[in-house]
Amino acid sequence: MKVLDDAGREEEAETVLREIIEATDHSGHRSTLVRLLARHGRIDDAVEVGRPTFEYYDCGNHLDWAIDLLVEDGRPEQALALLDECSSEYVIEHPHSVRSSRLTLLANLGRYQEAITEAAAVPAEEYNRDVMLASLLEEAGRADEALAVLRTSAAPDGRRALTEFLIRQGRPTEAIASLPSISAQHEAWEARRRTELEADPWADNQLGT
Repeated sequence: MKVLDDAGREEEAETVLREIIEATDHSGHRSTLVRLLARHGRIDDAVEVGRPTFEYYDCGNHLDWAIDLLVEDGRPEQALALLDECSSEYVIEHPHSVRSSRLTLLANLGRYQEAITEAAAVPAEEYNRDVMLASLLEEAGRADEALAVLRTSAAPDGRRALTEFLIRQGRPTEAIASLPSISAQHEAWEARRRTELEADPWADNQLGT
Protein backbone atom coordinates (compact mmCIF):
# COMPACT_ATOMS: atom_id res chain seq x y z
CA MET A 1 0.00 0.00 0.00
CA LYS A 2 2.86 2.36 0.79
CA VAL A 3 4.23 1.88 -2.74
CA LEU A 4 0.91 2.95 -4.25
CA ASP A 5 0.59 5.90 -1.89
CA ASP A 6 4.18 7.06 -2.50
CA ALA A 7 3.46 6.90 -6.23
CA GLY A 8 0.54 9.28 -5.79
CA ARG A 9 -2.03 6.55 -6.23
CA GLU A 10 -3.83 7.16 -2.94
CA GLU A 11 -7.27 6.20 -4.24
CA GLU A 12 -6.01 2.82 -5.47
CA ALA A 13 -4.34 2.13 -2.13
CA GLU A 14 -7.53 3.06 -0.30
CA THR A 15 -9.66 0.85 -2.53
CA VAL A 16 -7.41 -2.17 -2.03
CA LEU A 17 -7.32 -1.69 1.73
CA ARG A 18 -11.09 -1.30 2.00
CA GLU A 19 -11.57 -4.51 0.01
CA ILE A 20 -9.17 -6.38 2.30
CA ILE A 21 -10.86 -5.02 5.42
CA GLU A 22 -14.29 -5.99 4.12
CA ALA A 23 -13.04 -9.51 3.46
CA THR A 24 -10.96 -10.06 6.62
CA ASP A 25 -11.70 -7.23 9.08
CA HIS A 26 -8.07 -7.47 10.15
CA SER A 27 -7.12 -4.69 12.60
CA GLY A 28 -3.66 -4.33 11.03
CA HIS A 29 -5.11 -3.42 7.64
CA ARG A 30 -7.59 -1.11 9.33
CA SER A 31 -4.66 0.63 11.03
CA THR A 32 -2.89 1.02 7.69
CA LEU A 33 -5.97 2.65 6.18
CA VAL A 34 -6.39 4.98 9.17
CA ARG A 35 -2.76 6.05 8.72
CA LEU A 36 -3.22 6.58 4.99
CA LEU A 37 -6.31 8.72 5.42
CA ALA A 38 -4.82 10.75 8.26
CA ARG A 39 -1.66 11.37 6.26
CA HIS A 40 -3.79 12.97 3.56
CA GLY A 41 -5.74 15.10 6.02
CA ARG A 42 -8.92 13.04 5.85
CA ILE A 43 -9.37 12.91 9.62
CA ASP A 44 -13.13 12.30 9.65
CA ASP A 45 -12.74 9.39 7.26
CA ALA A 46 -9.92 7.99 9.38
CA VAL A 47 -12.09 8.17 12.50
CA GLU A 48 -14.94 6.37 10.74
CA VAL A 49 -12.60 3.58 9.62
CA GLY A 50 -11.55 3.09 13.22
CA ARG A 51 -15.06 3.35 14.68
CA PRO A 52 -15.97 -0.38 14.45
CA THR A 53 -13.08 -1.13 16.84
CA PHE A 54 -14.01 1.36 19.56
CA GLU A 55 -15.49 -1.32 21.81
CA TYR A 56 -12.66 -3.83 21.30
CA TYR A 57 -10.87 -5.09 24.38
CA ASP A 58 -7.44 -5.57 22.82
CA CYS A 59 -4.71 -3.66 21.00
CA GLY A 60 -6.92 -3.54 17.89
CA ASN A 61 -8.96 -0.76 19.51
CA HIS A 62 -8.53 2.53 17.60
CA LEU A 63 -10.45 4.80 20.00
CA ASP A 64 -7.42 6.51 21.56
CA TRP A 65 -5.92 6.93 18.11
CA ALA A 66 -9.09 8.59 16.82
CA ILE A 67 -9.17 10.91 19.82
CA ASP A 68 -5.54 11.90 19.24
CA LEU A 69 -6.22 12.60 15.56
CA LEU A 70 -9.12 14.90 16.39
CA VAL A 71 -7.13 16.73 19.07
CA GLU A 72 -4.19 17.21 16.71
CA ASP A 73 -6.68 18.57 14.16
CA GLY A 74 -7.83 21.17 16.68
CA ARG A 75 -11.14 19.49 17.50
CA PRO A 76 -11.00 18.38 21.15
CA GLU A 77 -14.75 18.94 21.52
CA GLN A 78 -15.42 16.29 18.87
CA ALA A 79 -12.92 13.99 20.54
CA LEU A 80 -14.81 14.38 23.83
CA ALA A 81 -18.10 13.63 22.09
CA LEU A 82 -16.53 10.52 20.61
CA LEU A 83 -15.39 9.37 24.04
CA ASP A 84 -18.82 10.03 25.53
CA GLU A 85 -20.32 7.65 22.96
CA CYS A 86 -18.62 4.69 24.64
CA SER A 87 -20.99 2.13 26.07
CA SER A 88 -21.36 1.86 29.83
CA GLU A 89 -19.91 -1.66 29.63
CA TYR A 90 -16.75 -0.37 27.98
CA VAL A 91 -16.38 2.42 30.53
CA ILE A 92 -16.73 -0.06 33.37
CA GLU A 93 -14.07 -2.32 31.84
CA HIS A 94 -11.64 0.57 31.11
CA PRO A 95 -12.25 3.09 33.91
CA HIS A 96 -8.72 4.47 34.13
CA SER A 97 -8.09 5.06 30.44
CA VAL A 98 -11.56 6.52 29.81
CA ARG A 99 -11.33 8.82 32.82
CA SER A 100 -7.82 9.95 31.94
CA SER A 101 -8.83 10.73 28.35
CA ARG A 102 -11.95 12.59 29.46
CA LEU A 103 -10.10 14.78 31.98
CA THR A 104 -7.35 15.54 29.47
CA LEU A 105 -9.92 16.59 26.89
CA LEU A 106 -11.76 18.80 29.38
CA ALA A 107 -8.45 20.49 30.18
CA ASN A 108 -7.73 20.95 26.46
CA LEU A 109 -11.07 22.72 26.19
CA GLY A 110 -10.22 24.98 29.12
CA ARG A 111 -12.94 23.43 31.24
CA TYR A 112 -10.60 23.09 34.22
CA GLN A 113 -13.10 23.46 37.01
CA GLU A 114 -15.28 20.73 35.52
CA ALA A 115 -12.26 18.46 35.18
CA ILE A 116 -11.06 19.22 38.72
CA THR A 117 -14.51 18.54 40.15
CA GLU A 118 -14.69 15.19 38.36
CA ALA A 119 -11.17 14.22 39.45
CA ALA A 120 -11.85 15.20 43.08
CA ALA A 121 -14.97 13.01 43.04
CA VAL A 122 -12.88 9.92 42.29
CA PRO A 123 -12.25 7.88 45.48
CA ALA A 124 -8.87 8.88 46.97
CA GLU A 125 -7.71 5.27 47.06
CA GLU A 126 -8.08 4.86 43.31
CA TYR A 127 -4.81 4.52 41.46
CA ASN A 128 -2.98 7.86 41.14
CA ARG A 129 -6.12 9.93 41.66
CA ASP A 130 -4.02 12.53 43.46
CA VAL A 131 -1.49 12.79 40.62
CA MET A 132 -4.29 13.34 38.16
CA LEU A 133 -5.95 15.96 40.37
CA ALA A 134 -2.69 17.80 41.06
CA SER A 135 -1.89 17.97 37.35
CA LEU A 136 -5.23 19.60 36.63
CA LEU A 137 -4.82 22.07 39.49
CA GLU A 138 -1.37 23.03 38.22
CA GLU A 139 -2.65 23.55 34.68
CA ALA A 140 -5.44 25.72 36.06
CA GLY A 141 -2.85 27.95 37.77
CA ARG A 142 -3.58 26.65 41.26
CA ALA A 143 -0.04 25.52 42.08
CA ASP A 144 -0.37 25.81 45.87
CA GLU A 145 -3.36 23.46 45.87
CA ALA A 146 -1.54 21.05 43.56
CA LEU A 147 1.47 20.99 45.88
CA ALA A 148 -0.73 20.34 48.93
CA VAL A 149 -2.34 17.37 47.18
CA LEU A 150 1.02 15.85 46.19
CA ARG A 151 2.67 16.37 49.59
CA THR A 152 -0.04 14.33 51.32
CA SER A 153 -0.57 11.77 48.55
CA ALA A 154 -0.06 8.04 49.03
CA ALA A 155 -0.43 7.38 45.30
CA PRO A 156 2.14 4.98 43.78
CA ASP A 157 3.53 7.72 41.53
CA GLY A 158 2.97 10.51 44.04
CA ARG A 159 6.62 10.98 45.02
CA ARG A 160 7.79 11.10 41.43
CA ALA A 161 5.02 13.52 40.52
CA LEU A 162 5.98 15.74 43.47
CA THR A 163 9.62 15.81 42.35
CA GLU A 164 8.69 16.73 38.79
CA PHE A 165 6.27 19.38 40.03
CA LEU A 166 8.93 21.03 42.21
CA ILE A 167 11.35 21.07 39.27
CA ARG A 168 8.76 22.78 37.07
CA GLN A 169 8.18 25.31 39.84
CA GLY A 170 11.90 26.17 39.99
CA ARG A 171 12.51 24.56 43.40
CA PRO A 172 15.38 22.14 42.66
CA THR A 173 16.60 21.72 46.25
CA GLU A 174 13.18 20.56 47.41
CA ALA A 175 12.89 18.41 44.30
CA ILE A 176 16.11 16.55 45.09
CA ALA A 177 15.01 16.00 48.68
CA SER A 178 11.74 14.51 47.49
CA LEU A 179 13.31 11.97 45.11
CA PRO A 180 11.96 8.45 45.79
CA SER A 181 14.37 5.64 46.57
CA ILE A 182 14.99 2.81 44.11
CA SER A 183 12.87 0.48 46.22
CA ALA A 184 10.04 3.02 46.34
CA GLN A 185 10.18 3.37 42.56
CA HIS A 186 10.04 -0.41 42.19
CA GLU A 187 7.06 -0.62 44.54
CA ALA A 188 5.30 2.10 42.55
CA TRP A 189 5.93 0.22 39.30
CA GLU A 190 4.55 -3.01 40.77
CA ALA A 191 1.48 -1.21 42.07
CA ARG A 192 0.90 0.38 38.67
CA ARG A 193 1.29 -3.00 36.97
CA ARG A 194 -1.22 -4.67 39.32
CA THR A 195 -3.75 -1.89 38.80
CA GLU A 196 -3.42 -2.00 35.02
CA LEU A 197 -3.83 -5.77 34.99
CA GLU A 198 -6.94 -5.54 37.16
CA ALA A 199 -8.42 -2.90 34.84
CA ASP A 200 -7.31 -4.55 31.60
CA PRO A 201 -6.10 -8.18 31.32
CA TRP A 202 -4.39 -7.29 28.02
CA ALA A 203 -2.11 -4.84 29.85
CA ASP A 204 0.27 -7.71 30.60
CA ASN A 205 1.09 -7.95 26.90
CA GLN A 206 1.42 -4.18 26.57
CA LEU A 207 3.88 -4.09 29.47
CA GLY A 208 6.03 -6.67 27.75
CA THR A 209 5.80 -9.35 30.42
